[in-house]
Amino acid sequence: MQFLHFASLVFNIFVAEEIKDKYIIANCYTSIASIYLAQGNKKEALLNYQKALKLGKEINNISIISQSYQNIGNIYINKKEYSEALNNYSASLAIVKKSDNKQQLAMLYNNIGWIHQTQGNNADALKNYLASLRLKEELGDKKGIINSGMNISDIYSQEKNGRRPFITPKKQLR
Repeated sequence: MQFLHFASLVFNIFVAEEIKDKYIIANCYTSIASIYLAQGNKKEALLNYQKALKLGKEINNISIISQSYQNIGNIYINKKEYSEALNNYSASLAIVKKSDNKQQLAMLYNNIGWIHQTQGNNADALKNYLASLRLKEELGDKKGIINSGMNISDIYSQEKNGRRPFITPKKQLR
């Protein structure tokens, strides 16, 4: 089944190239990258996400550009190449800030916080987790609030500096 989907995407690229529709081509590359990623082929997934990013830039499609940076960042997370992941998430964050997509912003702040925490930079991790929490509160995202609260508590427990653990306010969870 995956082979047929892959073949269909390659055919769609061919047709989209004939009609010079870079938007469709970029989306096909993103889908092909997802297939490669599901197969564990990070190298080919990365190449296809980069092709989508290049096309997104050519047509100045903010959504494709931002999502491509996030997808590329996710691959670098998997490869434990945290500085590259951080560069890509930061590029996406700069774009998403302009669009004011709070859900994506919250996710990016959380991911950036996780990278900083993984690298032992708890101050920057906490700053990003708190930014994510504020957005999740604005959105009324109860699961997200709990997740952010756990991340913040984890930072506090790692610091062992006498701060009490972060407690998610009950009013936010009603």
